[in-house]
Amino acid sequence: MLTSSIAQEIAATYEKVTSHLASALSQPSSSTGGLPPVSHTMLDLLIILIPHLPASPAKALFNAASTGNLIENSDAAIQKKSYRILTRLIELDKASALQGEGFDQFVQKLVDVSASIGPGAQRVSVLAVASVSRKSSLT
Repeated sequence: MLTSSIAQEIAATYEKVTSHLASALSQPSSSTGGLPPVSHTMLDLLIILIPHLPASPAKALFNAASTGNLIENSDAAIQKKSYRILTRLIELDKASALQGEGFDQFVQKLVDVSASIGPGAQRVSVLAVASVSRKSSLT
């Protein structure tokens, strides 16, 4: 009973966080008075939720983090956090989108966006590539 309740709370939290993230990304950046932008906070929360996500939301998160809206964002912090999400999903075997042809498509996407990676996100993008490489060598 408790496990079901926790799973429902995690699912509800995930939905709220992704909703707030989508809203924050669709609005132009504005001054937050010294606080981090909402999009940064929502991405941080998603990183924390990853170990607890069931397969379906994890796959949706992987697909969302792989989009140009996140990994090619003009905000280097958003890029960095997006690559952290991808790396964490891969390392925790929650990136089912990497099965079969999905693997080749994802690797090609990483190659295609490599020129647009901001300086602050370069190290974590290399970590994402290393995670993919490790996972592919194990299969």
